[in-house]
Amino acid sequence: MFLYIALFVVIGAIAGGIAGGIRALATGNKDKLWEYVKAGMMIGAAIGAAAGVLYVYCQYSSPYLSLDPVGNGKTARLAHKYTHNRSGGKIVIGRWNDTKGMNGKYTSYIDAAKAGKGTYFEMPTKVYNEIGDKAALQVNEAFLRQQAARELSFYASHSVDMFRGTGVTFGFEIGKLDGWGITINPIDW
Repeated sequence: MFLYIALFVVIGAIAGGIAGGIRALATGNKDKLWEYVKAGMMIGAAIGAAAGVLYVYCQYSSPYLSLDPVGNGKTARLAHKYTHNRSGGKIVIGRWNDTKGMNGKYTSYIDAAKAGKGTYFEMPTKVYNEIGDKAALQVNEAFLRQQAARELSFYASHSVDMFRGTGVTFGFEIGKLDGWGITINPIDW
């Protein structure tokens, strides 16, 4: 943890020293070059320390979040961990358990995914409750990004039009995929 802060301090000091030297040369203060370099290094180190502390805080303040909620951070690892049937040839999203707006016979996207041998995301309720709604949506978005990168088709167990723009998680998923220009197909099995 402190290694990250030290790394930021060193990088900041180097960048600051270079900037100080350039400033001394650009302003014609060659006789004060070393003073400018030292001042630049000190300012750069201070900025680096602040950036390092911020980085460490964001990485370790929550066991689930990182600065990059959809990258190689903990959020992405949670998304990967709770992705089921990763080798499925299609991605299934939808409502968890709802008879309203069904595409076919499945009340749950999980049942539809299992029947169609698709990939789906399901986070245990305990984990969801621990991380809260906002973080859970970040993990859900990480799942969507990971699956979109696979360039497979997305399928919905429930009506996309009925839930588009709603405040439910399925509506969130639709909004993300729409924003990325990804088509969501109705299940056909």
